[in-house]
Amino acid sequence: MKHWSQVALVVLLWVAFAERLSGQGPGCGLQAVAFHLRQPDCLDPLGEVFIDSVRGGVPPYAFALDGGPLVQAFQFGELAPGAHLLRVEDAAGCVYDTAFVLEEVVQPVLSLIGPLRVELGDSVVLTPLVQPSDLAFAKIRWQPDRWLSCADCLTPVLKPQAEGQFYYHLFLETEQYCTAEANVLVRVFFNAPIYVPNVFSPNGDGENDVLVPMARSDKVLRIVEFAIYNRWGELMHLARDFAPGDEKGGWDGLAGRQKAPPAVYFWRVRALLANGKEVTLRGDVLLIR
Repeated sequence: MKHWSQVALVVLLWVAFAERLSGQGPGCGLQAVAFHLRQPDCLDPLGEVFIDSVRGGVPPYAFALDGGPLVQAFQFGELAPGAHLLRVEDAAGCVYDTAFVLEEVVQPVLSLIGPLRVELGDSVVLTPLVQPSDLAFAKIRWQPDRWLSCADCLTPVLKPQAEGQFYYHLFLETEQYCTAEANVLVRVFFNAPIYVPNVFSPNGDGENDVLVPMARSDKVLRIVEFAIYNRWGELMHLARDFAPGDEKGGWDGLAGRQKAPPAVYFWRVRALLANGKEVTLRGDVLLIR
């Protein structure tokens, strides 16, 4: 991009030089010219100048652009970005010069940081990388907008509520109607915060005598239900509503009042997480004696 401060300085010097040569001597009454611009954009990369009025002087007026021939036209089109010199000449031969600048059209270049991985229950910021970095945007749109803190901001916070793979699409449009689009893949995984040993030995030696679900208290509030089944689907143990790690809810290897034989058993845990969600986990355990 151009340094517009330098462009403005060039234009000011140009106008000062032009006005010094404008023939504004005695009897010349041209004072000002009013005009408006249609700036270039991505829909039309060339601009236009429209002359609205001339103050002072003797009509009719003629106009010239960038040193071209004088014409009695109040509009000049198909103008490239950059600085332009507009001259007005009245019927008495007096001239008045002024200048204007048509902006460069800037096409944004967009990418999104990713792919991203986030654990279910956590959050992640969707972050675009835009060049040039100082562009202003007339439109910002994320799709889909589910689980986003905002759909019309550049850096929304995503807090997914389900496992899986999800694509998010960002559409940007500048004030010059230039657009850019990008996608990012977000993988949401569930890292079970509950641990159940895969082997235990209820032989009374004080080690691994009770099978109980373990969890961090900041991740799991309660064990809602802990059930053990044998290979035929018969219920061997059932405990409800206890704290993770509390052996009162664990299985001591008994089936009724009899010792369960060494074998593979199957467990199911329902737990209430700290984020308010309830999860169900399944697994198996080898009982040895």
